Amino acid sequence: DYDNTHFINLGHPTAVVLPVVLALSEKFNLNLDESITAYIIGVETSIRIGHILGFSHYNAGFHQTATSGAFGATAAASRIMNLSLNQTMHAFGLVSTQASGIKSQFGTMGKPFHAGMAASNAIQSTKLASLNFISVINSLECEQGFLDTHSWNGNIPDVAINDLGKNYLYTKIKYKFFACCHGLHSALEALSFIQNNNTIDLKKITMIKIETNSSWLKVCNIQKPSTGLEAKFSYALTTSMILNGINMSKPNSYNQKVCTDTVITEIRDKVIVIGNNNIPKS
Repeated sequence: DYDNTHFINLGHPTAVVLPVVLALSEKFNLNLDESITAYIIGVETSIRIGHILGFSHYNAGFHQTATSGAFGATAAASRIMNLSLNQTMHAFGLVSTQASGIKSQFGTMGKPFHAGMAASNAIQSTKLASLNFISVINSLECEQGFLDTHSWNGNIPDVAINDLGKNYLYTKIKYKFFACCHGLHSALEALSFIQNNNTIDLKKITMIKIETNSSWLKVCNIQKPSTGLEAKFSYALTTSMILNGINMSKPNSYNQKVCTDTVITEIRDKVIVIGNNNIPKS
């Protein structure tokens, strides 16, 4: 869960693209510059397609890491395998019929599986296209294509298509301080600041109210997580964890034991999370 994030992509682009680049760079003996170029192409493609899919796609329950990520990884693989333009379009068509990932998997092993699944589908689609396996070549925008069938709002933002090869969006990638969902980080950083600048008697706390953009309520608001994976998606539990001095940067801090610790759950149950759309989504 230290995957990086791009907030107009609404996903974790490197988690899908980099494994594809590393695997194929080894197979085809690429030098570092060639590998970096393929990585940038893949991540940039993922970010731009994710931005086109937008919040309507994300709020419908799709996970851009898996969906737009599959297209980005396919772009990177097509570059490394030196596909023609026509073959690359067919590779996109093939991956479009496989790209999937739903947010109901958050808090389970299904979520990280999204990244591996997307990477695998990208390599398979590119390999098939290199063998002249054909598919629909305008798979994103055609009638009953990927956009039409995956809760796209019909809008193509200018930033998603302008200045290709000149203005790079990947430079706005964000990195995590804590090993949990990026949606929790603003609250955790605020709590950390309060804790560092005040003396807090946890026994005197009667309620903690967190306000966040409503879009995050269906992402990382598991009230009573029971596993370490679920803990990574809980405002209430992570609030208690950081206030109780648990190191949120360590991946092994999120475990089943912390979910049932009575000291932790006592504060957890005093946390109320409220949606407020006046707060920015990112």
